[in-house]
Amino acid sequence: MTDRRQVLLASVGRLAHGLAWQRAIAADLGRYHPNGARDRIDERLVRRWAAGHRPIPDWVGPALAAICRDVAVRARAPLPDEPPVMLQH
Repeated sequence: MTDRRQVLLASVGRLAHGLAWQRAIAADLGRYHPNGARDRIDERLVRRWAAGHRPIPDWVGPALAAICRDVAVRARAPLPDEPPVMLQH
């Protein structure tokens, strides 16, 4: 049975990185590792979490929330070399 943490992990992964999200979310999660930031966590571990083969640790939930905030900030930023779009009201 899929639990809420698995659904959250896959949802944030797909939102942030598309269908091939496991490797990229492993890199994102590395920044938030409780034992100190690192380049990435093992993507095989992410796959095991997503499949329900290993429990997802408590620190991952807050890290996923931070990743969502990062995605929102990037989404609001103007594209490089593009003037900001001014909406007319």
